[in-house]
Amino acid sequence: MKDAMHTGSVHSWVDNPQNLGAVYPFVGWEIVMAGLGLFFWIAWVVWQLRQENATYRAEAESLRKMNLEEVICRADTSVGTRIYRPTDKTGSSAPTN
Repeated sequence: MKDAMHTGSVHSWVDNPQNLGAVYPFVGWEIVMAGLGLFFWIAWVVWQLRQENATYRAEAESLRKMNLEEVICRADTSVGTRIYRPTDKTGSSAPTN
């Protein structure tokens, strides 16, 4: 009677493991799979760099269109920190939010 659960060449757990051979799928494809993995990793890195550069260029362009006060206020609200200025337009040295 054939077992429902079959583990490849393992028929008994009392055998010597050195006699079993490879117990993983796609034996003989290691170099091809490593090459494919390297290719897809390099392709992903190139794609990621292009996406990040496009985002950086878009953000830099939008910041160039603003004046310094708008950039500081935008950074203040996006990060959630308070910017301390020595004096504001009223002469007060209180932190701005």
